[in-house]
Amino acid sequence: MKNPGRLIRSVFLIIILLLFAFIGRAQKATEVFIPLGKSPGVSGKYSVIGKIEAVNMKDSTITIQQAKDNKTIKMRIIATTEIYIDKSPLKQTSQKGSMANIKQDLMAEFKYKDNKPGNPCEWVKVHLK
Repeated sequence: MKNPGRLIRSVFLIIILLLFAFIGRAQKATEVFIPLGKSPGVSGKYSVIGKIEAVNMKDSTITIQQAKDNKTIKMRIIATTEIYIDKSPLKQTSQKGSMANIKQDLMAEFKYKDNKPGNPCEWVKVHLK
């Protein structure tokens, strides 16, 4: 073995990369339990938070009034979009929901698929009244 330090660095790098991959999958598995606006590294950066203005079931779009700058944005829901009901304000366990839970006047958070604005939603969290 000519350079054992290089081997150790390579093994260390592989371990670090595997840990980051695990953390990303772990957040996806537990996202349902993270309150609206509290997703680490996501909320406000790759997601939009606002009040639902309109729901169009025909073309699977939701129009929201963005909370941070009062802009109106149309978000697209696709078959793989996860829908979560955030019950943390009620001190109850959050759960998975459906398109039927997305209603006008509710506060919601929408995360873009692949973290790219303009893409359809990867997940939606709604506060129930």
